[in-house]
Amino acid sequence: MFKKKVRNFAMASVFAIAVFVWLFTGLVQVGEAAQSDLLSLPPYVGMPTESSVLVNLVAGARPISCRIRFHRADADKPAWSFSEKTAMKPDEVADLRLTGLESGTRYIYEVMAAVEGEGTEQTIAGGGFKTRMVRPDKFSFAVFSDSHITPRAPERVGVLGPVADAVAFRKPDFALALGDNIQALGNTHAGPFVNPGDPRICYTLYRQGLRHLPSETVLFNVIGNWEGENGWHPEQARAWARETRMKMIPGPGVQRYAEGGSPDGGYYAFTWGDVLCIALHVTGYTPTNHALGSKEGKVDDWTLGEQQLAWLTECLKTSTAKWKLIFTHHTVGGRAGDDENSRYGRGGALAAHVGEQQKVHELMQKYGVQAFFYGHDHVFTYQEADGIPYICVGSAGAPWKFGPGETGYPWSVRDSGFVWVDVDGERMGVSFIAGDASVQGGRELKHYEIERGKARSQ
Repeated sequence: MFKKKVRNFAMASVFAIAVFVWLFTGLVQVGEAAQSDLLSLPPYVGMPTESSVLVNLVAGARPISCRIRFHRADADKPAWSFSEKTAMKPDEVADLRLTGLESGTRYIYEVMAAVEGEGTEQTIAGGGFKTRMVRPDKFSFAVFSDSHITPRAPERVGVLGPVADAVAFRKPDFALALGDNIQALGNTHAGPFVNPGDPRICYTLYRQGLRHLPSETVLFNVIGNWEGENGWHPEQARAWARETRMKMIPGPGVQRYAEGGSPDGGYYAFTWGDVLCIALHVTGYTPTNHALGSKEGKVDDWTLGEQQLAWLTECLKTSTAKWKLIFTHHTVGGRAGDDENSRYGRGGALAAHVGEQQKVHELMQKYGVQAFFYGHDHVFTYQEADGIPYICVGSAGAPWKFGPGETGYPWSVRDSGFVWVDVDGERMGVSFIAGDASVQGGRELKHYEIERGKARSQ
């Protein structure tokens, strides 16, 4: 009986995905590849090293054999290199790894495929990426959060699209999405998924909303409280969400980078040039229910868990990077505009000395972390605690723009957008950019300069 139910759910989910793809073809500019019957979505580039990247493909309605050819973007007379060939069944997801690359270098690639049995290979998609920089040099990256993509609110895909387009136009070295990228189809606030096929529906829509950004820029992912992987959710539901995330938006596992992390990509770190980037997972290790309306979770019982906290300590202690940055969905404690929102994890710098966030804050002070980037509150704000900037990066899709009554912030910017970061030697520029479809690259609304721990606005 259980197997029959799972099979029925899976069949229903595949049908739902097909329906949503059809519905949003006119809304989301997903390009020829997504509209063809060979690939259902544009490629997704992730897990860059100094000599390789991974390209994630989702097959369309027909069985194909595919490979990727690639070359340096600056080559005068490009000579193509090729990945291995992979056979894909309809709707199947596959990862193709490109190897033999040079560090800190931009590449161009094309996905080539033929329908099984027909033998005629054609270029069906393409894009570009930059490999991980090893030597210190100036570079830029983007940070966005809280897209909250769900089939129940298709208009959010239309908000995410211009943000993704603006980021892609600027060609960052990489981009980070700080959680609540999707919104679980649960029956309660930030609840678990209730059907095994539902995560696939949400992540399909999310990748549509990102348009060609993941095809042009390597993308890193952080988990928020709406992805269906919270510590208080049933393990079976968490497994559905986790396995789909790892398949549809693959991220670093424990073996990918020397800095280590969790096997499921929930938390990890990597060094790009002279910058250590640490991604934390707050909600996955907190067992008490912190959904809005719950009276169980407290302002000070959020936790990273012993293993993640020990890993964070060791990562900061052993890194020799000039810049050290932390990225997470929200602080490991709350102090916001009221008790309910404080228990929900809002507050940013206001919560620097609450619960386990105080331990994290002390580690940042001890080991020279220059900034703490987070989402969750759907606005942009820049506050400091003991000289350390806490930067809420805004919302890239969610319609709720919280005010001081909920967040406790003395000021904030409520436009949808992203944060753009320029790293150049002893300085780091941080800008908030509104996603405006009429302005290529978006509109800059706020700018700050961080000079080795000292910040000033412009």
